[in-house]
Amino acid sequence: MTTYFDSSALAKLYIVESESQAVIDLVNAHTSRVTSILTRVEVRRVIARQHSRIEGAIARESFLNDLALFHVAALGSQVCERAAAIAEATSVRTLDSLHLATAVLTQCRGIVTFDRRQATVAAELGLDVIGI
Repeated sequence: MTTYFDSSALAKLYIVESESQAVIDLVNAHTSRVTSILTRVEVRRVIARQHSRIEGAIARESFLNDLALFHVAALGSQVCERAAAIAEATSVRTLDSLHLATAVLTQCRGIVTFDRRQATVAAELGLDVIGI
C-alpha cells in the first residue's frame, strides 16, 4: 500500500513527542512512502523553531537524508487545482488541502497525519487515516 506522510507526522521524527516512536514504526512498516515538497518547508520550519542552532543543523541534515526514503511529489497545476476543489468543498486549510490533493493524485491508500481536521477530510476523501 502506498502511504502518504504529512508534515505533522514527519516532524515528530525530529521533535520528540509522545507519538514519535509510533511514526518511526510507521515509516519502517510502509515501504511505499509519499510526501509533498511542502514537507521540506514545514518540517525545516519546525526544526528551526524547536532546536538550538547546532541541534537544528543536525536534525535538518537527518531530515534531508531521511527524505530520500520518500517519493517527494512536486506541486503543479493539477495538485493546486485539486487542492482548491478540496478546500472549497471542505473549508480545510490551504496547506492541508495541498497535502490531501497530493495524496489523492499519487494514488495513496492511506495517510499518516496527526492533524485532526486534515484527518477528517482525508477520511471523507476515502483515505485510510493512520496516526490519530
